[in-house]
Amino acid sequence: MGGNVFKDSLGNSLTKRISKTDTFTTIKWLENTFSLSFINNLVGSTGKKDSTSDIDIAIDENIISKEILIQKINNWLQYNKFNPKDYIRKSGISVHFLCPVNGMVKKEYVQVDFMFCNDIEFMKESLSYNTNSIYGGASRNLFLSSLAKSTAGDYKYSWKQGLIHRSNGGIITKDMNEIAKFLLGDNHNKNDIESLETILNSIKSNKPIINNLSNLIKKLNDSNIKSDQEEAMRIKIILEKTI
Repeated sequence: MGGNVFKDSLGNSLTKRISKTDTFTTIKWLENTFSLSFINNLVGSTGKKDSTSDIDIAIDENIISKEILIQKINNWLQYNKFNPKDYIRKSGISVHFLCPVNGMVKKEYVQVDFMFCNDIEFMKESLSYNTNSIYGGASRNLFLSSLAKSTAGDYKYSWKQGLIHRSNGGIITKDMNEIAKFLLGDNHNKNDIESLETILNSIKSNKPIINNLSNLIKKLNDSNIKSDQEEAMRIKIILEKTI
């Protein structure tokens, strides 16, 4: 996610932001070209904002593997005499495709991220985008992760796996209503964690949660690990807007 994978030798992006209209017509082209259905599996802000930096599509790995999708893309690239190495990248759970907008080759390109998972419904929920929020879904998920880390319980939140045991990685729940209860209290549900704003509204008068987060900031700042200190700063900035 982010649309910054494909660059030229000078580091300039080979892709462009894509309008909502072109997003849907490009997805239709992808579906027709690869004989797959994508339209119901859009994640993040894809198809919701007026324009986005890339197209994010969740892929059910129980239905199609990375290897099969890559082969389908390769077949199209080779038919059009393109070098697959220039148009396909792999990272983590994703296959990135340098995709011609609306299938019009040698014109404008957009990055398409095919994101593989074994629970597509959870991924669509965990990577959902609230159009009323000024923050992206990534900000929401980072804060949920910090909330889980700040609790006294053995909790870790992952947008890929749900709420899990930090000690052994065992899954506690993927139910967003249950996750909200674990992190915010029994009187909360998934509507309270659908955006960073709704989370902040839920915790602003909850002194125990605020105290837990303040203690986590101190713990992270005492670490010599850069990512811990960055997380501490991120939480601090958010809390300053809340308290």
